[in-house]
Amino acid sequence: MLILKEHKEKQIADKSQAEEKLGLLEEKIACSSLSEFKDLLHTFRNWREEILNYFDYRITNGFVEGKNNRIKTIKRMAYGYRNLDNFRLRILATNPGSQVTVSHLLT
Repeated sequence: MLILKEHKEKQIADKSQAEEKLGLLEEKIACSSLSEFKDLLHTFRNWREEILNYFDYRITNGFVEGKNNRIKTIKRMAYGYRNLDNFRLRILATNPGSQVTVSHLLT
């Protein structure tokens, strides 16, 4: 997928081209002897439609993945919040433009 993503702007103009290039990539992976590539091939086959849909809509879930990563980081740093309201405030406070202040949570 990284190979497709790197070339999407330069070489892949539409979904039909992406489908062709993904097929070629899958063929190369199938010929490989590395077991990790076999797992990758399985993932490509399971997510083929979703991967190719990117070329129709040109949107990703990267923003949501970033938010989820931020929440997980907050949970790790806090060693578990006992008060759910404080946890929620901390999450809201880490968003740009947030009007939430959590100075009492920092101590």
